[in-house]
Amino acid sequence: MKNLKVRLIVTSVFALAVFVSCNKERQDSLQEQQLSVEEIVEIVNLNYLGSTFIEGDEQTPFFVINEGLIDEYLATESSFENQDKSAGNRFIRCLKSINLDDEQIPQVRRALKAYEIRNERIIQKHRQAFAQLHDRMEANRVELIRQLRSGEIDRVEFKRKMTQLRAQYQQALMRIKESNASDFSRSFRMLMQNLNDVLTERQWNAFTGCLRG
Repeated sequence: MKNLKVRLIVTSVFALAVFVSCNKERQDSLQEQQLSVEEIVEIVNLNYLGSTFIEGDEQTPFFVINEGLIDEYLATESSFENQDKSAGNRFIRCLKSINLDDEQIPQVRRALKAYEIRNERIIQKHRQAFAQLHDRMEANRVELIRQLRSGEIDRVEFKRKMTQLRAQYQQALMRIKESNASDFSRSFRMLMQNLNDVLTERQWNAFTGCLRG
C-alpha cells in the first residue's frame, strides 16, 4: 500500500511537471507567433483611434501629446538617421533594436522616406483640424474660468462644465482621427509590406513584437 502511494505521488508530480512544461511552451509559442502585415496595421490603427488623454484645468491650458498623433505615423527617415530623434520615437526604436545589416539599412531608409512623403499631407490635415479644435476648446476653458472668477458660476458648476468640455474635446478629436484613419492605415500598410520584404523572419517577429508591446 505504501509503495502504491509513493508511485501515485511520483506519477502525479511527473504529470504536473509535463503539464507546466507544455503550458509554458504553448505560451512561448503564442508570444513568438508571427504577426501578419494586416494584423499589425490593425493594432496600430486601434492605437491611433484609442482614447487620448487631455490635460488641462483651471490653472493649466489644454494639452494633448503629439496633437493626438502616434509614433508609428510620425516615423521619418530623419528620425531613423538621427540618434536624438530616434530615441523619442517608439517605432524607430523598435526598428533599430533588430540589428539591421549593411544591406538592409539603405532599403529601410528608402521605405521610410517614401512613407514620410506619403504622410505629409495626412499629418498636415490632422494638425490643421486639431489646431482649430484646440483653439476653440481652449477659448471655452478660458471663458469658464472667467465665469467662475466673476461669480457667474460656482466651483461645483465649473467642475461639471469642465468635465463636459473635456468630453466634447475627446469626441471631436475622435472624429478628426476617424476622418484620417483609413489614409494613415493605407500608408502604414505600404511601409510594413516593404519592411516585411526586407526583414528576416526573426527580425520581423522581434520588430512587430516590440511594436505590439
